[in-house]
Amino acid sequence: MGVIDRDEGLDTALGEMEAALDQAVEATPDEALDLRGALSVVEVPTAALPTPSRDWPTALRLVERAAGIIQDYEKKFVAIEQDARTFIQRVNEEQLRYTRCIATLEQQLAEAEKRAAEAEAALKTAKVTIWETRIENRDYQKRLAEAEAELRNSSSYIQKVEDLLGGL
Repeated sequence: MGVIDRDEGLDTALGEMEAALDQAVEATPDEALDLRGALSVVEVPTAALPTPSRDWPTALRLVERAAGIIQDYEKKFVAIEQDARTFIQRVNEEQLRYTRCIATLEQQLAEAEKRAAEAEAALKTAKVTIWETRIENRDYQKRLAEAEAELRNSSSYIQKVEDLLGGL
């Protein structure tokens, strides 16, 4: 059990490589890039390498299998990169759209604030006008009351004069 069979060692190394590639395929684009470096760390035991006196057909089969796995994963990486580029492009387009939308909203906000300031100024002017009108109204009512009092005094004076003249 202490001796590692050469084919078993290669199978183990290929299995580790395949597991690392599977993990990279299931990862996000950023994680996949990090795992690429991890793939280069997978070590093939030197005891597992075939020697000229060993079984070359088995070694060739393992190499072909590894090459096939690598090609499959290279295709998957290309697809992942394309998906990532498409995603990044879509995000950039959305960011541009949102930036334009924000600029439009900021412009509309500035216009609304300007209209609000104008409306506030008009309201203040209207309040001042109403206040002035109320003061004028009080003055007119005061003058009217004074005029009515003077009219009553004048009427009573005229009545007295008529009474005096009528008695003569």
